[in-house]
Amino acid sequence: MEPDQEFHGVEDVFDRLHGDARMNPIADDVLDVTTKDGLTKARDLVNYCVTKGWATADALARRTGLKPSAVSAFRNNKWGKGSAGTLATTASTLARAVNLIIRENEAKETEVGGFVTTRLAEAIFDVVRYVVKRKQIAVIVVNAGLGKTIALDALQLETPGAIKLTVTGARATVKSFLQLWARALGVNEIGRTEDIQDRIVNTLEGSSRLVLIDEAHKLRVPALDAMREIWDQARVPIVLAATPVLHQTISARRIGSQQSELMDQFYSRVGVFRDLQVLQNPKTGDPEKVVNLDDIRKMFARGYVRLARDGADFLCRLANTTGAGGYRACRSLVQMAIDLYPGEELTSTRMQEMLVMRLGVKEAGFRMDTAEIQRPVAATA
Repeated sequence: MEPDQEFHGVEDVFDRLHGDARMNPIADDVLDVTTKDGLTKARDLVNYCVTKGWATADALARRTGLKPSAVSAFRNNKWGKGSAGTLATTASTLARAVNLIIRENEAKETEVGGFVTTRLAEAIFDVVRYVVKRKQIAVIVVNAGLGKTIALDALQLETPGAIKLTVTGARATVKSFLQLWARALGVNEIGRTEDIQDRIVNTLEGSSRLVLIDEAHKLRVPALDAMREIWDQARVPIVLAATPVLHQTISARRIGSQQSELMDQFYSRVGVFRDLQVLQNPKTGDPEKVVNLDDIRKMFARGYVRLARDGADFLCRLANTTGAGGYRACRSLVQMAIDLYPGEELTSTRMQEMLVMRLGVKEAGFRMDTAEIQRPVAATA
């Protein structure tokens, strides 16, 4: 699409969002708790939600801020002779909360996403299966939003005994990271840092259990060094999945720096480093974009999605644009489109309208054309 080509229906998107926000799957009379009949219907609705397993009574109490005793009294029709206004308020609060829960469950039925075996996922699988065989450390770097986390989840399910650690900013220090690791293994996480590390080693030693570490770029150098020490003693396969910044952390060389020495030790133990910012054509060896049209079609082949060819082309370009959000952004746009335009074929124009809604600038849809392909870093073993 040329930059001067006009969008059609962007304002309609706002109108549809407004209409969708006002949609109510429950009849108004159910939410009218000012009558005896309304109270009965509201009670039936709440009990139906609990019976279906969508929420427990305690969960409803936490969600609404009501006391568990009030939820129980309302559900069992054992409300005392207190204020009728209090009863009406409790009934209305619970009925509206359950109404939202029903909407959430309806949304799950048409939710876009889920795991599919893309080329990137296959590349991650190949690396992990190799290091499981050789009990090595692997480092995988890939841009955000392209499915590394969901691929790791699939690998954890596939591999008996595998554990997955997701590093957060609060878990980037040595002790916090080791506590996260210990908790995943089911061992005591209380005590001195060295004691926690010893328990992890004792649990892993001789087990060959796969350890998957997601968001590994957030780890600080001492935490990476502690992980190296654990591998030295336990010799289990460890896979670090991260954004490309991790390579800078482990490969930076600063003369006289203790951290550089620690990373020299770590780097020498990496059996496989795989840069998946760009893939290679299996026949020619030439660099290729990470996402191709087949990946996009597989991603949106199910359910209610009707994807036009130019719509698929647009999503493919979006997924391959660094910093645009990858598959995550594509799913977000498609989800909004099928929610607001059910049954409609999703064209490039419609996808760009969704992008305008997501980013707030029309030019965002055109910046993808300037994305450049870099040559991949060859895998080493």
